[in-house]
Amino acid sequence: MTQVWEAHPWLLFFALACALSYLLSGKFSLYSSQKIVYSKLEPRYIDQLAE
Repeated sequence: MTQVWEAHPWLLFFALACALSYLLSGKFSLYSSQKIVYSKLEPRYIDQLAE
């Protein structure tokens, strides 16, 4: 696995950016009809429509 990071150091930053943007998006979505079933931050059932 170390070889991947040595060959493509930008991949780690890309993965971190993806993870951070997912967590910061909260209950927002590209699709207004998408249903958010589980919380992204805690193991809790919320069952809400995206804002």
